[in-house]
Amino acid sequence: MGKDAANQLIGGEDLRQLLAVAARHAGGELLSFQLDRVEPGADGWSATYLAEVDWPYGRRREVFGVSMDATGIANEPGVEIFSDGDVEAACWIYPKVPDLPGLATVAYPEAVAEMCNAQGVFNHQVSVEELTLTMIGYRPRRRAVVSIATVDEAVFAKVYRVADLPHAGERQRLLFESGLPVAQIKAATADGIIVSSELKGESLAMLLPNAPISAQALVSMLDAMPVEIAWLPKRTTWVEALPYYVDVLSEILPGANPLLNELAAQIQTEMPPSRRGEEPTHGDLHAGQILIKDGQISGLLDPDTAGPGHRVDDLASMLAHLLTTHCASKTDESKLHDLIAGWVPVFDRRVDPLELRLRTAAVIVSLAVQPYADQTPRWQSETRWMLRKAEALARQVAC
Repeated sequence: MGKDAANQLIGGEDLRQLLAVAARHAGGELLSFQLDRVEPGADGWSATYLAEVDWPYGRRREVFGVSMDATGIANEPGVEIFSDGDVEAACWIYPKVPDLPGLATVAYPEAVAEMCNAQGVFNHQVSVEELTLTMIGYRPRRRAVVSIATVDEAVFAKVYRVADLPHAGERQRLLFESGLPVAQIKAATADGIIVSSELKGESLAMLLPNAPISAQALVSMLDAMPVEIAWLPKRTTWVEALPYYVDVLSEILPGANPLLNELAAQIQTEMPPSRRGEEPTHGDLHAGQILIKDGQISGLLDPDTAGPGHRVDDLASMLAHLLTTHCASKTDESKLHDLIAGWVPVFDRRVDPLELRLRTAAVIVSLAVQPYADQTPRWQSETRWMLRKAEALARQVAC
């Protein structure tokens, strides 16, 4: 990708024509569009666009997806293909998203009510009028989360690629049955949906810079994960993925190349060999994954990322997110600094301190892609700020 993601996917006029064809084949007319989000991927980039479309029944804002990887989806219903010999791209209109057939269910109240009643999700048969659907998260061709709520109860439907469903369900069941505070599975469907109970509590991310739990409570919860998690397929660590993120950042922010290359070389050269066997890990730990109620950890989100690894990766992920958290005031910034200063020694007693800092730096490099992916205003300065955080950790190790 280049600096102008909207034009660099397939070219400005080609992009407009592709979106227009997708709208026309669906029965509408494209009026306008704007880039919403860019999603980097090992097999090609994807992007979402917010578009105004005139339909026979009126004008609506729609979400279009475009992917540079059309492998295996060219013949799926609702997918349009652009090809000029050098570039092949696929386009679709939400909720007919390639690889996520379950989205076509959770996007419509009628289909959701039918699913919930067939699966016994609620303790009574629900009507369409009772349900409120809220999109919590959506990553094109990867996953989506939708809140399904009645007046009395809420559940969450997570949509997976169908091939990923059994593994995701196995991880969640293992953690729930071990007594960890993860959501109970209420239903699973053949088109890739897992419906889970609601966990009570407030996100730790929303409580920062205050943290009503201790670092040791966090470490103890992670160490209580069942050993069976370490027998599951292994995920790529942030250090292993570092060359990929360096390549992405080098492409979108060429001026950062010297720093990125220096960071990558130091992390890979100075990383100490692991002294422990593989442990059960969460895989994507940060404050947004932790719920707090009455001063206790009441929820652990996204159990589908769990797998074998090293505790240092979980703690590095948590630390990286804390170090790149923005505060609303100088007072909050000081409080967050004190929180980090109090938590790091606890982490250092559990894992190798040098390894913790190097792995944290690697996580920060991966996070530095997000401002661009989210199309944050002035994303370049935000990305450079994050890379300076990674550089500061590397200097600690060098000293």
